[in-house]
Amino acid sequence: MNLTRQSGLSTLGMLLVVVLVVGGLLLAMKLVPLYIDDFAIAKALESLRTERNLYDMQKKEIRKTLRRKLTADYTRELTDEEVLISKSKGTINIDIVYESRVPIVYNLDVVAKFEHHFVK
Repeated sequence: MNLTRQSGLSTLGMLLVVVLVVGGLLLAMKLVPLYIDDFAIAKALESLRTERNLYDMQKKEIRKTLRRKLTADYTRELTDEEVLISKSKGTINIDIVYESRVPIVYNLDVVAKFEHHFVK
C-alpha cells in the first residue's frame, strides 16, 4: 500500500502566521510616522543653513523660524526644552533632543529618542 502524506501548514500554523503578519503591520503603521516626523525635523534644521544672519538672530527668533519650517511640514511641536541653542565665538549650535511615545497595546508603549545637532 502506497500512502502519501500531505505536508503543509496546519490551521494553527496558518493562524499564527496571520497574527504575526498583522501584528507586524500594525506596529509598522504606528512607528513609521515617528520617523517621518523625525526626517522632517532634520530637514527643517538643515534648512537653517540657508538663513542669512542666523548668528545675529536672537534665540527666540531662531525658535520662531524653526517652528515656522516645522509647521509647513505638519510635524509635531517642539518645546523650548527640546531645542537647545548656544552661541560662541562666531558659531551657533542648535541641538534638538526629544522623545516620542506611542501606545501599542494596553500598557505597552514604544519610546523613541531622537537627537539632531546643527553647527554653523
